[in-house]
Amino acid sequence: SRVREKVLRDRTLRATIEAVAAESGRAPGAVEAEARKDLAEISARYDPRLVQVARAFLAWVFGRLYTSVEVDEAGLARLKKLAAERPIVLCPSHKSHIDYLVLSWLLFDNGMTPPHIAAGINLAFWPFDGIARKGGAFFIRRTVKGDKIYTAVLRAYVKHLLKERFPQEFYVEGGRSRTGKLLFPKTGLISMEVDAWLDGAADDVVFVPVSIDYERLIEASSYVRELSGAEKQKESFGALLGSAKVLLRQ
Repeated sequence: SRVREKVLRDRTLRATIEAVAAESGRAPGAVEAEARKDLAEISARYDPRLVQVARAFLAWVFGRLYTSVEVDEAGLARLKKLAAERPIVLCPSHKSHIDYLVLSWLLFDNGMTPPHIAAGINLAFWPFDGIARKGGAFFIRRTVKGDKIYTAVLRAYVKHLLKERFPQEFYVEGGRSRTGKLLFPKTGLISMEVDAWLDGAADDVVFVPVSIDYERLIEASSYVRELSGAEKQKESFGALLGSAKVLLRQ
């Protein structure tokens, strides 16, 4: 609730609410209610207790899926030092849903705060929605063009995360690569981060490129189908269970 009230007090967001109310003839209270609804749709519900429990579960998952997780220890040491000095924004490559799980697990396992992760609203399905929010995920719509209130709320939320020095994680590619090649960058969230910095939310912000690669992708079979012409499977609880079946393989 404290986060919600802090975000809604953002001066740029307040100015947008007043401007939209004046332009549309709506009551300012009604426009603010829309902003509150948008913020509830976006925001994480970070819970360190769930992260602590997830640590052991994810270690088991990675032990089932992979023979080892290899880490650039020197790079991790530099990241740890940076995170102690200034806000960081992790910008990983994106090939698998494992990406955000392994990165959060790795940071927490090395005494760092797991990042708040920007995720597509298509992943906000039950029960993943509630679990992911407690793990630090915040959900954004794929298209926000023309929605002044939603855009202003998202900007205010990102600005709050930067101001409070929460580590953040953005997938600049905007989606998972099906071919293993990097996708053309989408810079919307990055520009919001820079704008927040220019507005004085922090003295500095460090963008950290991260490469995550695999010898085995749990989504490999679905990627092959999509590249062969099949439609992309919609994210759902059933699809989540289908991915989980790989854990039962010997």
